[in-house]
Order: sequence, then structure tokens, then C-alpha cells
Amino acid sequence: MSQKNGTNGIVGMILGITAGVAAATAGGFAAFKVLKEIKNDSQETTMVSPNEKNYVTVTCGSSDFARGLTLVKVKAENENDHCEISFLAGKNAKISFNWKDDNNFELGIGGTKMFEKMCDVSFEGEEIMMKMYAKKL
Repeated sequence: MSQKNGTNGIVGMILGITAGVAAATAGGFAAFKVLKEIKNDSQETTMVSPNEKNYVTVTCGSSDFARGLTLVKVKAENENDHCEISFLAGKNAKISFNWKDDNNFELGIGGTKMFEKMCDVSFEGEEIMMKMYAKKL
């Protein structure tokens, strides 16, 4: 009897490992598909500050497979420094961005009615500073 229970345990362990590998593989393929869709859909916009010394590049791409999940990348740079941040936005995200002045950039994201501030970039001082705000829209 103990030999039968040992065999069942081994068979159960093998089936569990096989199911885990299959799930991990399926998850890997799904993640690959989402990343490929986001990369193929990517649109890049570079904005120059009014004094033409600071640059912000915003790249957005979404995935239909992931129900409109959007990856937003913000890269800020000037002659002395650079800084990057990435975040995910929900489906049907609308992006707005503008320069408040020579040293401050603002990015908002929202649906059809309202924009919420999501990211501030400040070029004041020696280093570029980015602040990100997490809000459910």
C-alpha cells in the first residue's frame, strides 16, 4: 500500500510540474504577443522646450490582445542629464502634454471627458527630476 501511495505522489508531482511548465509557457507567449503588439503600435513624439535646451520624448503603444493596455514611456534629456520613466495606462487612454515654461513639462492622461496629471518633469537644478502620479481613472 505504501508503494502505491508513493507512485501516486510521483505521478501527481510530474503532472503538477507539467501543468506549471505549460502555464508558464502559455503566459510567456501571451506576454510576448502583448509586447510585440505594443512595439508595432508605438508612436513617438519629441517636444522641445521654448528655449530649445530641454527635450521630452513620449512613446505610446497599445495592445488589442491586452484589451487596449497602453505602455507610455517618457524620456527627458538636456545637454547635462537624461531620465526615463515608463508606466501602463488603461484602455482608450488619451495622452496630453505641454510645456508650462522653459523648465517644466506636464503629461496628462485620461478618457474622453477629463485629463489627470500623470507625470511632471522639471529641468530646474543640476538633475532632471520626474514625478509620477498614480491615479485610477
